[in-house]
Amino acid sequence: MRKYKYIYGPVPSRRLGWSLGLDIIPLKTCSQNCRYCQLGMNSDVTVQRQEYVDVSLVLKELERKLAEDVKIDRITISGSGEPTLNSGIGRLITGIKAMTDIPMVVITNGTLLWDPQVRKELLAADTVMPSLDAVDQATFEMVNQPHKSITFEKHLEGLIKFRQEYSGQYWLEVFLLEGLNTSDQQIEAFAEHISRINPDRVQLNTAVRPVTDPAAKTVPQEKMNEIAKRLGGKAEVIAAFSKQNAGQSHYTSRSDVLETLKRRPCTIEGLSKSLDVNASVISKIISSLSEEKLITAEQREEGIFYKFKLPGD
Repeated sequence: MRKYKYIYGPVPSRRLGWSLGLDIIPLKTCSQNCRYCQLGMNSDVTVQRQEYVDVSLVLKELERKLAEDVKIDRITISGSGEPTLNSGIGRLITGIKAMTDIPMVVITNGTLLWDPQVRKELLAADTVMPSLDAVDQATFEMVNQPHKSITFEKHLEGLIKFRQEYSGQYWLEVFLLEGLNTSDQQIEAFAEHISRINPDRVQLNTAVRPVTDPAAKTVPQEKMNEIAKRLGGKAEVIAAFSKQNAGQSHYTSRSDVLETLKRRPCTIEGLSKSLDVNASVISKIISSLSEEKLITAEQREEGIFYKFKLPGD
């Protein structure tokens, strides 16, 4: 039996250090069907808010986890879909803040920030990290494939209004895909939208891990750096997690590996660094999971990436 059902990590994050993740949404329950999603494409999108996961159970698990002797830099609400779809997220944030002083982060696609109730529920978070991957309706539909009720203007206005109401750290992620949202005109439009949103940071990302859709093409590093310069002093290309921040050992089981692969594709070396376990141990676990057909492998220039095998794959 898994020790934790709704908690994973802590794992090293490029942006957050040792991050303890809280997964409060069923796999691929989301308001968008992004071409770059590492979990694969989903057949349906939704804007229906409900308590998909009982937040009281999440808080009980968190209390047990915090009692362990483990380094945690941030507690991160993200998961296998869009976390703001969980109608209990406000109570979860309040519960976390009452339990610990560890900074708490919400990673969201931002598409529900048009809703005053959602904005209110997120106000107590230390950091909120929403996304802006498009500059107009056509690009929004091409890159993010949102629920039909969410227009680009609705999404943008939600991002702007949340900034006006929120006093915490606002880190805006912009996910760039070569040929889809990287033209000169689109970068100029991004700059205008970002100026209206006024985030504390602008973090540029691209498809560096395997994704399902072949249209999701990586933007070269040099071009990413050029775009960052054009977007101003707040913009940065997200760097890889520094080796010097690693070094904490802990026991890793096959379930830890599988849970990590459910959230993102990884190489054996990547899993070894993320879980701080010898690569030979990871290799044995990968072999076992492959034989049981629980994971699949994809060869890329960067190496062999393994990912969780979704039903129907």
